[in-house]
Amino acid sequence: MIVAPELANRFMHEYKRFLLSIYQPESADDERKSTIEKLHSARKRFIVNRGLLDEYMKKLEDGTEPIDRKILLAIRNLEYSRWVYLRDLTSCSIFLKDGGGYGFGVLGLTDEISVLTGGAGVVLEAGIFAFDDHYVCDGLIAGLAHLGPNFRKSCNELYKELRETGRFRVNPLLTQTLPDERHQSHPSVRRRDVLVRPNGSRNTGNRPDTKKQARIDEVAALLDVFSQAHLTPELTGYVRKLWEQIGRKRNYVITGGAKEVWAAAVVYVVARLNFLFDSKGSNYFTADAISAFFGTKKTTVSARAADIEKACRIRMGQEGLCNPDIADALTFVKLPNGMVIPKKMAREAGLI
Repeated sequence: MIVAPELANRFMHEYKRFLLSIYQPESADDERKSTIEKLHSARKRFIVNRGLLDEYMKKLEDGTEPIDRKILLAIRNLEYSRWVYLRDLTSCSIFLKDGGGYGFGVLGLTDEISVLTGGAGVVLEAGIFAFDDHYVCDGLIAGLAHLGPNFRKSCNELYKELRETGRFRVNPLLTQTLPDERHQSHPSVRRRDVLVRPNGSRNTGNRPDTKKQARIDEVAALLDVFSQAHLTPELTGYVRKLWEQIGRKRNYVITGGAKEVWAAAVVYVVARLNFLFDSKGSNYFTADAISAFFGTKKTTVSARAADIEKACRIRMGQEGLCNPDIADALTFVKLPNGMVIPKKMAREAGLI
């Protein structure tokens, strides 16, 4: 299940040429990295700053080099994320967005995806791009981990639900079920009519807020890149959870301002809640480092973080957004005798 060789070669040529043009070594040793490592590094940089592709295209406008605009448009809309590669069907491979509530029927480029991953039933990080009537994996696989039997079972159930509700897509232009699946088909609708929020729910109003969903997706992509580079799995979970919480708030406008500021502010909130700004901590990093990564001003990020905390009513020790030990230490409980003590102290004393 791969795309036509001619298309695969065209895409790989343009994709590689673009990524290598924006690759930036962080040290002298980085120049000794393999081409694949450089491509992975450059892709991260592109996901954080999509404007790099516009700059690249402007340089080619003089006509000195051929330019394949159709391929570059596909690259511009590349969706980089964590995916569950569940299994293969007769016409494509099942990719489910990790925590995103939708999935794609995906093809490989020159190799079948199972060849790249060593088989199905894995979680991986990769880019998915739409080209003509297919979704295609960009072939740069990272973060590979195998699924346990229970998780695979739940993913199979999720796939069935996504397919039956029109949230599993095999065609970039239409939302449809697979023709080779033995289930009742559903009417095809334009892709823009389907709005999927981070928790997997659909917009039931008369007009889906596609602008808000676009902001949710682009900030989520930025957060994934930062998390992979700097955060532990635990902290990554808190970052994702906070952004999902923000995305679900109906009366909180997130479409204004730069996506980089929103991403930096989410990280800032989680960092503050988990005392990551403490130089004595094991996961220490500074607010300046956050701003530098996203290319934002620290004062702007700090103000947006404060606004998020107010809108979401977040307090220090907020359960679900910080380490349980921190939450217990900053959460107070009232004992039967009327005494108020930290939850951690009550737990250690066997009172709760």
